[in-house]
Amino acid sequence: MVSPSEDAIRKQMEQLIPKIDINDITIKQFVKMLSNKMGANLKEKKNFIRNALTEILDQMEQENENESSSSSSEEESSSSSGEEDVKEEAEKTKSVKNIRKVGILAEKKLSPQLAAFIGKPQESRPQVVKALWKYFKEKDLQNPNDKRQIFLDKTLKAVFNVDQFTMFTLNKYVGAHIEPFQPVNLEELSENSKKKKKRKAEVAKNAKGKKDPKKRKSGTQPPFRLSDDLAKVVGKSILPRPQVTQALWVYIKENNLQVRKNSYSRIDIA
Repeated sequence: MVSPSEDAIRKQMEQLIPKIDINDITIKQFVKMLSNKMGANLKEKKNFIRNALTEILDQMEQENENESSSSSSEEESSSSSGEEDVKEEAEKTKSVKNIRKVGILAEKKLSPQLAAFIGKPQESRPQVVKALWKYFKEKDLQNPNDKRQIFLDKTLKAVFNVDQFTMFTLNKYVGAHIEPFQPVNLEELSENSKKKKKRKAEVAKNAKGKKDPKKRKSGTQPPFRLSDDLAKVVGKSILPRPQVTQALWVYIKENNLQVRKNSYSRIDIA
């Protein structure tokens, strides 16, 4: 199935966000909800969705503030409905701002080094990543031969204490500078990678445990009722074909019926 375009994902997000309580869900839950809505697995688009979510909420907040400012600048009306409209817009703005405090975009304490770079002591992880990518592009820090690789300049080296990292390890370095300040462990797989590895191991285990339906176990072929003459030779009246052949070769060798001449052999029938 073709994965939806980023434009389509963003449009769906803009329709979905106003209908849910985003304060109480994680980014993982939001991605799953969005995947179900679009009928496609969007796990690979997690970073795009995280950044788009920040932008959409920023836009919502700005629009609400503009509407509120526009309403307050108009001539005051004596009608109670006008006051209620202004109050409603103020509540919307407050609601969007509250999203910053909990849920996906919760603002958390930053390390002194990262706080100095961002310019504030607290910020949400998506906003930190967004600011870093903006800086990468402005300073042209991506490897021209491999855009996934980032070469750190003097400013970023002072924060992360490394010369370079990739877009895949970026979140681990960022996590070390955001509360609860988890140490960088490049040997440890991400949760997504752990799940992929586990699924791959289960598939391999199941494939190994399955038997080839075309192969039959020795002795599992259906038995046949033998003629009286053949039964006298093999000693039984009912046997599967392989055991009949095996019994015949025993009889041939015991009675020395195999004669070899030059490069071929023949069986002398007694």
